[in-house]
Amino acid sequence: MYSSLLVASVAFLSAVFTGHPRRHCKVYPDDPSWPSSSAWQTLNATISGRLVTPTAPAAACRPDDPAFSNLTCYAVNSQWRNTSRVAENPYMADYNDISCPPDPSLHCSTDGYPAYIIEAIDEKDVQAGINFARENNIRLVIKGTGHDFPGRSSGAGSLSIWTHNIRGVTVNKDDSYARKYGGVASVKIAAGMRWREVYTEVAKHNITIVGGADPNVGVGGWILGGGHSPISSVYGMGADQVLSLEVVTADGQFLTVDETSHPDLFWALRGGGGSTFAVMVSVTIKAYPQLSATMQSYSFATSANSDTYWSLVAYFHTQVARISEAGGMGYHYVVPGSSLGDPSLAESQVLAGLWVFPNKTEEHVNKTLLPLYEEVAKADWAVDPIHPQANNTFVPNIIAYLANGTPENAGVTGRLGSWLVDGPGLSNFTELKEQFRTAVPAQSILISHVIAGPGVRDATKNMPGGENAVLPAWRKA
Repeated sequence: MYSSLLVASVAFLSAVFTGHPRRHCKVYPDDPSWPSSSAWQTLNATISGRLVTPTAPAAACRPDDPAFSNLTCYAVNSQWRNTSRVAENPYMADYNDISCPPDPSLHCSTDGYPAYIIEAIDEKDVQAGINFARENNIRLVIKGTGHDFPGRSSGAGSLSIWTHNIRGVTVNKDDSYARKYGGVASVKIAAGMRWREVYTEVAKHNITIVGGADPNVGVGGWILGGGHSPISSVYGMGADQVLSLEVVTADGQFLTVDETSHPDLFWALRGGGGSTFAVMVSVTIKAYPQLSATMQSYSFATSANSDTYWSLVAYFHTQVARISEAGGMGYHYVVPGSSLGDPSLAESQVLAGLWVFPNKTEEHVNKTLLPLYEEVAKADWAVDPIHPQANNTFVPNIIAYLANGTPENAGVTGRLGSWLVDGPGLSNFTELKEQFRTAVPAQSILISHVIAGPGVRDATKNMPGGENAVLPAWRKA
């Protein structure tokens, strides 16, 4: 999947109003019909005092703010890009719509955050929040860790349900239902867990699960949105692993959902989008035998403003389908105008990343990737020198490896769009060269993920219900 330019669709909505039109379809804090203080106090009592209001996250960096503190401001700045900080905060998001950044010259307020937050610990808290929002026509958002690129888990003026404190991981090696669908065990995961926590527990049992590459990503939104994984080429998407879910629906019901109970909801929840159809409280997924992997980190660098660079990027992507069919997955970065490449170059253009080959030997990896390096070394389009670097690493237990992975940075502002591309779409060298050159201007970055392949294509053959709501194009990508 290729994440770079914003792809926008514009919908035009017309309506006829009588009298004064409402500003919003939902009630917001400045509306006359916003619930009274006593109503909020009643909700707070219902959930045992776990209703909180957000504070400006970087107020300590404002000299004119009562919370100003040089020491606290230093701590805020030092942890600003730490996704653990965001995941453990009830209202902040990793990326966009940060309404109080640390820079004291910028505006600071809580306007971009929910009006109130429920720090949920179980399904009863979730039910209370959903019912209150529905009965009072308030915007409702759900936050697990805040790893949402558009920042939808923030929800200005909303009531937010924070699932971080809904905890637990249970491994069941005697689950015959999991074995029926190709697993060796099942793992029940509560909505508030992050993948690092889940991997750490699962690794103790010498089994493998399909989870996210970033250890600070939360389970809930990842599963419900489809969920791509470093081992998807073997076992498919995250949503393809689901055996059952416990959820709270918009009418406040707490349901166990599987292929026989509420099958339509079971289909929709597996890939239909986070918090779209219900709020997930827990999910039970298949587990597999312990899995090894061989990985190759690499980089290619050319001199700045080089036409050779765009030929390199195009050729690299013509090889992606072949490598994917051979079991390779990867996370790659197209970075023109970078200083991340060969140190001998004052400024360079870089194509760098990581190949992951689950359940493959180093010999297989080298044999698969050798044609790429050979062509780069002799290609007639390589007018300027290309500086390649590569390093292989074998890990006997990929789950233990992922548990110790490095999370992405938070505090980055940007709008992302994406293309989901199949093999034929990556076959024309000339067209690809011009498309990449146009799509990735200097001082920008394109993230190229190879995260589908045979396992995603064939996953529907061995899942409860026979299919799910994952976009069908994933099966061809």
